[in-house]
Amino acid sequence: MNAKKLIAVLMTLAMLFSAAGCGGGGTVEEGKTFTFALSEEVDTLNPLSSWMAVSFELLLLIYDPLVRYDTDLERMPCLAETWEVSDDQLTWTFHLAEGVKWHDGEPFTSADVKFSYELFTEQEAYMYAGYNEGIVDISCPDDYTVVMTTEAPKANMLMNTSPIVPKHLWEGLEDPYNYGNETPVGTGPFRFDTEGEGFIKLTKNADYFQEIPGDVENIVFVLYENADTAAQALLLGEIDGTSGLTAAQIEQMESAEEVDLVLADIPGFSYVALNTWLESEVPEAHPLLKDKIVRHAIEYCTDKEKIVSMAYGDAGDVGTTIVNPGDKYHYEPTAEELRAYDPDKAAAMLEAA
Repeated sequence: MNAKKLIAVLMTLAMLFSAAGCGGGGTVEEGKTFTFALSEEVDTLNPLSSWMAVSFELLLLIYDPLVRYDTDLERMPCLAETWEVSDDQLTWTFHLAEGVKWHDGEPFTSADVKFSYELFTEQEAYMYAGYNEGIVDISCPDDYTVVMTTEAPKANMLMNTSPIVPKHLWEGLEDPYNYGNETPVGTGPFRFDTEGEGFIKLTKNADYFQEIPGDVENIVFVLYENADTAAQALLLGEIDGTSGLTAAQIEQMESAEEVDLVLADIPGFSYVALNTWLESEVPEAHPLLKDKIVRHAIEYCTDKEKIVSMAYGDAGDVGTTIVNPGDKYHYEPTAEELRAYDPDKAAAMLEAA
């Protein structure tokens, strides 16, 4: 089941950059701190090994990719100002922004891009490995040009948002995948400041090479026990924003005049999987699940519309493939291809099996 729309009071990046206040007394004044509630803990500040969505969002503020996407999912330049691909679609040339500095003052160059892409490929970084597949060579003709060669045309090359890490700090690490990265250094719009019990503070990068919209000087991510406590903190004006709320909480926020509610399309999905891998170390699957007819019958017995409605209200859509319905590459199956809710058909299939 795909979640087409973000279950959130705001989109993290959009709201942080625009400095729009959300919550009772928690509005952001010029040059002040934006406090954002998390209902799940950041797993690590190491972009190689992080897999939590909350970590991904935080690290996007510290590290930059070559190309990023805006809140409308439109492609926009970042560390790469321009790019082109050869006629045979096998050679990509990226022209980098000049004068970019790492948060420690060191200059950013093409060597950092080459190092980062090769590191993320070698270490099989969970969030980005698939985007780096098929790149067979990376060269740096000069400090501000990167040339990548692929073994075949690569449709997702510009969808790669792998964070670029500083070569001068990472190349000597013995075990980069398990590196704690307690004080991350990036080129992003916000610098890491401090981490304490239940909070992480970022400070605006005054030397950022692009304009940073809004007047937020500091962002403090505060960990709450769950989405309920975060929602209450928002209503009480104790924080400026949060996300990841349930359908019931969204309904509550819609009636709160002091809260700005933002729903946005996201390229993601949630799903329930059937365990059919009997050789795995995890609890074995039920033998009947190996039968395709049984699996199809289970799907016919699953009321997806009801599940999505209960979980997401009006903020979710039933997914028919792993590609989000809002994605331009989505294929909508025909009625004949779908296994829509039909318990009677499921029973008949099992009787005939």
